[in-house]
Formats: sequence, C-alpha cells, structure tokens
Amino acid sequence: MDKRNKTVIIISVLCAFAGIIFSVAIICGIYLTKNDVNPSNDATVISAEGNTDVHESEIQQITPTADITGGTDVVDSDTAGTADSAEKFGDIKEGEQDDDPDSKTTAVQIKELPYFPLEVVNEQVIIGRSGWLFYAGKNNVESYNGSNLMSDEELEKCAETLAELTEVGKACNKEIRFMVCPEKEAIYPEYYPTVDMYSEKTRADIVYEYMQGYPDVYYIYPKQALIDEKRNLQLYYTYDSHWNSAGGYIGAKELLSTLDIHMDDIKNMRVRRVVSLSGDLLLLGNMSGDDNKKDVDFDLGYKPDTEIISAPETHAVEQTADYITDAKDDRHFVMVGDSFNVQMMNYICREYAHCSFVHAMMINGKEARNMISDADILVLETVERNLGDLPAYADSIRRQLEAD
Repeated sequence: MDKRNKTVIIISVLCAFAGIIFSVAIICGIYLTKNDVNPSNDATVISAEGNTDVHESEIQQITPTADITGGTDVVDSDTAGTADSAEKFGDIKEGEQDDDPDSKTTAVQIKELPYFPLEVVNEQVIIGRSGWLFYAGKNNVESYNGSNLMSDEELEKCAETLAELTEVGKACNKEIRFMVCPEKEAIYPEYYPTVDMYSEKTRADIVYEYMQGYPDVYYIYPKQALIDEKRNLQLYYTYDSHWNSAGGYIGAKELLSTLDIHMDDIKNMRVRRVVSLSGDLLLLGNMSGDDNKKDVDFDLGYKPDTEIISAPETHAVEQTADYITDAKDDRHFVMVGDSFNVQMMNYICREYAHCSFVHAMMINGKEARNMISDADILVLETVERNLGDLPAYADSIRRQLEAD
C-alpha cells in the first residue's frame, strides 16, 4: 500500500470517529433537555449565600403575581378573580396555582429562595426582588423578622387598654373596633430580601392571637384574607408602601363584616385596571417617579349608584375628611387612623350616610374630638409598624369619652 492510500485511510477513520463523538453528544443533549437537568436551577432549591442573581422566573414559581406590573392601559373584566380574567392581568398562569389554599407562599418556599442581599437607600427604602420596594423606617425589618416581640406584660397592657375602651364605648352607645393593617412584606415576603429570622411569628401575629382571648373586643388583622386574595389580584403597590384599591377593599370588607355589612367578593365584581398614582417609596429613595406609572391599581366600581353628596375636594392624609352620602345607614362612622385608611374611604362611605376620617396625629384637635364624640361607630386603625402606638391612642380616646 502506497503512502497516499494510507493517508486516505487514516483520514477516513478519523472522520468516522469524529462522527461517532458528535452523535453521542447530540443524544446526551436531548436526554439532558428531556430530563430538565440544568445546574443553574440549583439556586431555586436552597439558598446559597452570595448568590444575588435572582431571575423573574424564580419568583414566578412561587407567586404568579410577579408579572402583573407594567403598562398603563385600562383593562375591563366582568369576571375578575377567575383564572380566565387573571390571565388578562398576567398574574395567574395555568399550572402555577399553589396546592395550599390558605397561603400562596409558604415559609418553606421563602427559606428556599435564592440569597438576596438587604440594600437600604436613604435609610428609608429597601430594594427587594424583582424591583419591589419596601419601607425601611420605624423598625420595619425588626417587625418582619420577629426581633421586636412584645413582652408578656406589654401584651397584657395592650389588651387591657383596648378592652377598657370597648367597655367605655358600650356605655356611650358606641360600637368600637380596632384594626391593624398588615405591612406589605407580611403579604408579599417572596419579594423581600434575605434577612435573619428570629421568630416564625411577627409581633402583629402574636398580638392578634393574644386578642382572641378577649371575645368582647373586635380586633381585625386581615392578613390571612389578603394572602388568600393575592392569587387573584395584586393588592399592594410595587413602588409604594401602601395597599392599593384592591387591598383596601379587602381590608374594608374584613372590617365591615364585624358590623354585619356584607361586601361582595372581588371575583364577582367588574374590575378595571387604572393608572396608578402611587410611589411614596420612589420619592423617599430619590428614584425615578416615572416608575409609578407602571404600578398596579384598580377601580372596583363599588356601589356606583350611591350618591356622594359632599366630600373633600382634596384630602391631605394628615387632616380630617368628612363624607355625606345617600346611603341608607344614617349612623356616623368615624375612623381614627393613618394613611392606610385612604384606600378604604371610597367603600366605607358608600355604606354609611356620614363618614369621618381622622388622622391619629390630629386626635387632640377640636374637629377630631367633635367627630369622636359624635360617632356611633368608632374605628381605631393603625398600620402594623405603628402597632405599639395603638394602646396610647386607645387610652387617649377613652379619657375623652369619659370626660364628655
């Protein structure tokens, strides 16, 4: 065999060998793809310190509401809350519903999220996963991770103070209610950064459980109702510390149910998505205000036939607001609280002919005191981070009622 023929044979053998290797590689690739073997997915199984690369898809596996933000177009839905209508809002996709009907995001799932560092801007704004923002002031992190629980003495003092106001209210023919509005991170912990947890229950959780031992005191903490509803609509703003109109509706629904008023489930209502005007965290963080146009809010069209006879043209949060409507219930409803009552006003004022909303900072003002004295129904509301102030406000109102 001459040299030329040997060369041809060697080249042929090498080509054949290369073809075999290429075929094996193709077969392995198909097998790996079919069995979804992807080392990058390991981060979604258990958190690893230092892994800060969180992808949107990793959040969506836990809560389908991650994609609800974006766009300012108005969307109409006659069946809001169903799987069909939720697809229009982009919040629920087939196969992503949680097996646990009582909670969209379990504690185990939160622990298994990829590590995401705690970053605070201007000492007031926390940068969360998927661009969500959270309020950092007033010991919010400590409230979230359970490091600021009340002592037994503080729990007892809080409960006794609320019970005393309840008794004084009965003597004055006033129905008294106490309401604590959950923090954004209590409902959407899946977007919160990774922090050390000191307790499985927060201060608000423990106070709520403790108050169950006082059956004569109406104490509303609508955390579970919000968690149950969040699979259908986004309930808190992405770039603001407050709940949106849908979250406010759930809060009002839970509150008014203790006053024998039935508000329909959102899934049975006509819901329109509207342009958001939120964004307090953007301002606190000196961030772009344009992002609030991408935020999520809704018009639920609640009782449109109720005529608003008089209402404030504009309402600064730290003032009083008075509403007169043609609602059939002519009792005077008064809520003393904070900015979380703003998204409840539009629903409550359509149930009572006279509604007044008083910021807690104005509690000792003449106008506020007159409203409290005239109230048939008196609600003392506070957001979770100000829970420690609730007994002081209750005690102040009790002393006023006793002096009247």
